[in-house]
Amino acid sequence: MPADLTTFVGRRHELAQARKLLSDARLVTLTGVGGVGKTRLATQLARSLRRAFADGVWIVELAPLRDETVLAQTVIDALDITEGSTGSRLEVLRAFVRHREMLLVMDNCEHLLTAAATLIDSLLRRAPGLRVLATSRQALGVPGEHLMPIRPLPIPIPGTIPESGMSSEFAAVTLFVERATAVVPDFLITPENELQIVRICQQLEGLPLAIELAAARLRVLAVDELYTSLSHRFTLLTGGSRTVAERHQTLRATVDWSFDLCTSDEQTLWSRASAFAGTFDLEGAEAVCGDDTSSRESILETITGLVDKSILAREEDTGRVRFRMLETIREYGETKLDPDSSCAEVRQRHLAWCVDLVGRAAQDWFGPAQETWCVRLRTEYPNLRVALEYCLTELRDHQTGLRLASPYFLWMACGSLAEGRYWLDRALALSSTPSIVRGQALWTNAFIANTQGDLDAAEAMGQECRAVGTELDDRAIVAAANHMLGCTRLFRGEAVAACELMERALEDYLALGIRTDPEVNLRFELGLAYLFTGRPDLAFEQYDTCRMVCDQHQAQWLLSYALWGIGLIELTRGELDSAATHVRDGLLLKRVFRDTLGLALVLDTLAWITAASGDAVRAATLLGAAAQLWNTFSRQQLLGYKDFVALRERCEVQARRQMGDQGFIEGYSRGAKMPIDDLLAYALGDRVVPTRPQPPVQDGASASLTRRQREICQLIADGLTNKEIAAQLVISLRTAESHVQNILTKFGFTSRTQVAALVAQHRTVSSNPTAGNDT
Repeated sequence: MPADLTTFVGRRHELAQARKLLSDARLVTLTGVGGVGKTRLATQLARSLRRAFADGVWIVELAPLRDETVLAQTVIDALDITEGSTGSRLEVLRAFVRHREMLLVMDNCEHLLTAAATLIDSLLRRAPGLRVLATSRQALGVPGEHLMPIRPLPIPIPGTIPESGMSSEFAAVTLFVERATAVVPDFLITPENELQIVRICQQLEGLPLAIELAAARLRVLAVDELYTSLSHRFTLLTGGSRTVAERHQTLRATVDWSFDLCTSDEQTLWSRASAFAGTFDLEGAEAVCGDDTSSRESILETITGLVDKSILAREEDTGRVRFRMLETIREYGETKLDPDSSCAEVRQRHLAWCVDLVGRAAQDWFGPAQETWCVRLRTEYPNLRVALEYCLTELRDHQTGLRLASPYFLWMACGSLAEGRYWLDRALALSSTPSIVRGQALWTNAFIANTQGDLDAAEAMGQECRAVGTELDDRAIVAAANHMLGCTRLFRGEAVAACELMERALEDYLALGIRTDPEVNLRFELGLAYLFTGRPDLAFEQYDTCRMVCDQHQAQWLLSYALWGIGLIELTRGELDSAATHVRDGLLLKRVFRDTLGLALVLDTLAWITAASGDAVRAATLLGAAAQLWNTFSRQQLLGYKDFVALRERCEVQARRQMGDQGFIEGYSRGAKMPIDDLLAYALGDRVVPTRPQPPVQDGASASLTRRQREICQLIADGLTNKEIAAQLVISLRTAESHVQNILTKFGFTSRTQVAALVAQHRTVSSNPTAGNDT
């Protein structure tokens, strides 16, 4: 669930109505004009219903998505489904939701109306425990859909003024005051400004987005100045089109007004930033929104101005600050680009930035920044999709498309195998001209196809890759093709032929100086081939070399495979303690990566070790978890290797003997239903497993707090609510809430729990002055 950065105002009646609708209907769609608050209401409702659904509440943000063909993949990503199936994305989703009791929130469906309706209808028909809450500017048209129009917040009747002190009974006025307090902490509604505030809310017709944009201007305007400026704007617009809906006129007028109040640099950055999908960071803004005269400092200053004006929303995730636009704001910015010149220029800059980003990731991949790059690339998936679509459709630049989609880790380690095949297939189909980049793309696509179990396609692409290398007289491409063709032979069960191909590829890699990532990748697969031809000592040598090279470069992803391989061989030798240590070490390294094949192999192996050690309950649970991963991966369990199958069967027999059939079934079922984060924690036992990389606290952040804010931190840690803090410190509730929000912002936190944890840590250190000197 996304964290609330501002308070939720009003909508009690709508929340109750929507909750009742969802109890009776399986699809409820919140409809209304852009900016009316559909997304915020849906998020608040979803948060309140988390305990009502055994398998959770999930939100899918569709606003960044431009290509409806990857809609199902976007939902898969949002549901955190780890899979590598060659089947349709829709089938993967159907299988996942079929027996689950869950709420799926599909936010901003209007630009993908037909595709969203088709997907939702298909899922609802096959999953009786699924309910869907959608937001859209128009109805989806799905059978059984219940519409709930969302109207603006209540305001005093236009032309009337409530009695003094009573205006805060209207939610629109309350929202204005709440947002005004966020930008001017001491802001209060008084008899002197109450009339102007009411009239501002009346002119904005209670539209939440319009009110928030207006309130943000109080950083630089007094209330009466704001009222005068806004009154002037609407006076000028009274002669406009009468065919446009009145509330659309209001929203457009408000955004026009906000745009006009921006500086020239802010207007330019706003319009250029519309090229981004989802979120973007400062680095991206410099590349896409700047020009020859822009400096990093000037871009930062301009972004700060847009954040101050509530055009951009600041977010922090995994230690990086990113910026988001509401879709309404992004669409408006896009209209300010000249479609014949500036729009194309900005989109080409965006494409170039994506290509550069992936290129830098490729240079850094085999090293200590690997985990960081994995998280970063997954965050940038919406931008990469937009860039690929633009490149392959409007530009029809197959070389750039191949270059952008070719790095294998982008899909293999970051966890979107089917999407990788989709983009690579499209790019490869644009042209058959032999080139180095085409050879690289064929290798990556063959790698993905092998992993998915699509061996015929993998072999065809491997053969073409070898033909490209031969025609270009490029020995490296030929070696890569032999590497991948060896993998295909291995997955077909032809281990002897696989050894011959991979040994030849390794010899060429070493002769050409192709080391680290390709070498380690090949050595791992060659180790499997040796293992399946009855040469475990040779396999161990390959895995041990992999481990040494990965350790030397601090490359975690392939290190996890090397550790698994060593643990597997030690299991066959009966060295259970050492085997468990290596396999669990490998599993721990996988917490960041979305690597279904590796995770399934490691969990299965850990189950075999656990059963051999006598813990039947844990073994059954791990077997169930591994089997579920193999099922979502949609390929033969355990790669079809008879030795692996024999180990699993032996594990199951041992567990059933100790637990009985019913006990085994219960443990197996429990594992199959575990979410990934819970599963990792269970499998690793007492090891610390963060569910996601946590953003670091900035050094000196606590020192920047005021005395009052440090006092409030202590009260938060003591468990006091905002209301209780206000009472204890004899301040208003709004002032207390403003202080809490400012504290969260300074630390880059998203919840009070993080503040409490930090205070507890400081208290521990204070009570034990030597605690921080262990290093």
